[in-house]
Amino acid sequence: MKLCTALLSLIICFQWTNIGAQGIWAADMTKKVSNQTVTVNVRIFRKGDVKDSIMLDWGDGTTEVISPPAVEFLSIGLNLETYFGIHVYEEPGIYEISFRDSFLVDGVVNIEDSGNKSIHLVDSLNVFHGDSLFDYNDAPEPLGIPAGIIQTEGGVVFFYNLHQTDIFIQREKWLFELAPFPSEDYSFPEYTDSLTNNGATIFWDRPITTGFYAFNLKVREFLHDGMNDSIFLSTTNRLMMVEIDSSLLVNNILQPIPIGQLTLFPNPAYSTLNIQLQQSHATQGKLQIEKNPSYRNPKFEPSPPKLGSRCGGLAERGVCGALAGRVGAGGAEVCEGVTGKKDGKISSMAVSKAR
Repeated sequence: MKLCTALLSLIICFQWTNIGAQGIWAADMTKKVSNQTVTVNVRIFRKGDVKDSIMLDWGDGTTEVISPPAVEFLSIGLNLETYFGIHVYEEPGIYEISFRDSFLVDGVVNIEDSGNKSIHLVDSLNVFHGDSLFDYNDAPEPLGIPAGIIQTEGGVVFFYNLHQTDIFIQREKWLFELAPFPSEDYSFPEYTDSLTNNGATIFWDRPITTGFYAFNLKVREFLHDGMNDSIFLSTTNRLMMVEIDSSLLVNNILQPIPIGQLTLFPNPAYSTLNIQLQQSHATQGKLQIEKNPSYRNPKFEPSPPKLGSRCGGLAERGVCGALAGRVGAGGAEVCEGVTGKKDGKISSMAVSKAR
């Protein structure tokens, strides 16, 4: 049985990044265990020359040089290097299987001097006794190329696919988290509002600067044994880079404004109406609308207008035509009837914006 997880919502566009930097772009490890025998595939997405071998630590005091890798040359400018290893454990237990490799791509925003930094990826695996009912397990397996970006209305999302084929899949539970990237001088990417994950999908709302960013999405695998207890099975880390260009920055995205963040004063207004937006520093602003004192309607002499008497404070009608940018020959068109008199109209307004 195969399970695929891909949580995508409000998708506008999908793009593959054409990788330009040299070095490690992504890495992960697949693991299978049966009768205390573990097979591992270490996958490294690399730009540049293929590496001949890596050193694998099986977690029981045994290290092994794995060489050579199987190599697939991807169309986006990456080499997918797969290193294969197999090991028999003398005793059951939870083991940490790990490897080191270098170097990362240069210029990663949230890793200082990334082009001279290595990775140390550590996954865990519960190896049961060969006679145990649970001795067979396929740990969650990363799928796809971890270099895509999906843009949504609420932020930047890039997804993480997993699948598994073992016989206990319907009794398993996977817990996801954004974990530290296993490299020196790493820090979590900065964001405008939030950086969270919902299951296997990461929501980044939103990036602040352009560049390459390092992420680690970690999944912990558990088995329910039927007695309301959970048995730990494995952890899987997927290390990946994401490239952000200027089109994905917060200043270039139009966001809806909640009505509770708009302040109108004074209300009622006779000559000047101020509309102020209370948001983050990057998007806050103030709009001022003033009556033109020299204008006189030839049909009648209006009394001092009380702006908002029929516009619902101007807000219900989108601050009339002024905020919508509908400007006529006499100036910015505002609401008809705001004076409370028939056919009353303020036809000339001065609009200014201050940061």
